[in-house]
Amino acid sequence: MTATRPVQAPHGPDHRRRFSRRSWQRRWRRARPLLALALVLAAVGGVVWLFFFSTTFAATTVEVEGSAAVDDAAIRAAAEAPLGGPLARVDLDAIEQRVAELPALAEVRVSRGWPDAIRVVVTDRVPVAAIETNGRWRMVDADGFVWGRSATAPRNLPVVRAGGEVRQSAVAEAARVVTSLPGSLAQDVSEVQVRTIDQISLQIQDGPLVQWGSAEQSQLKAEVLATMLGSDEAMLIDEEPAGEVDVSVPAQPTISR
Repeated sequence: MTATRPVQAPHGPDHRRRFSRRSWQRRWRRARPLLALALVLAAVGGVVWLFFFSTTFAATTVEVEGSAAVDDAAIRAAAEAPLGGPLARVDLDAIEQRVAELPALAEVRVSRGWPDAIRVVVTDRVPVAAIETNGRWRMVDADGFVWGRSATAPRNLPVVRAGGEVRQSAVAEAARVVTSLPGSLAQDVSEVQVRTIDQISLQIQDGPLVQWGSAEQSQLKAEVLATMLGSDEAMLIDEEPAGEVDVSVPAQPTISR
């Protein structure tokens, strides 16, 4: 007798389950990229909201670093930083421009200090000379920028003497001359006289007047002058100390009474 077994109808329960599973897999494959995109967009939107619209990372303080010439409170006041709002939306360039208007500062850098700080890092101008204007003393940096006011001359700085008609470019040229001097020689300069951009002279304390000319070849002029001042014989005229030295042409320095 031949054994028989039942045959599953093509549309039985197992077939329907397999069909449903395959259909679901096809739908999932189609939907998966869209779902991933939706998750990415949701994550990006959450981050944008968190940093740009919520107060979770709000700017609450202004940190100041680097200045010895300007009080931190004055820098914060000049910054006018908007506190309380999202740190990510603070206009750093605007703050930098406002702080840079403080004349005693040579450089200003503003950045975000997460999670809640605005960082202002500044560099002071370095005075190389002092200049008198209308009875007030002001400082001059290596670029010839003039700032500050004082009733007395700043100490340990050579004094720039410039007539009322002397242009700013000539003062800047004088600053370049002072900056080019080695420390030992710069300390001996008591006064820098400026007539024009090409007529600059240095008064050596307890020494001669030095005709310098322009700031061109200043390093070479400084070397020549230091050598001459270091030689007693080079500074004598008929056994008398020279009253004036001309190094405006450093290859042909001259001395005179």
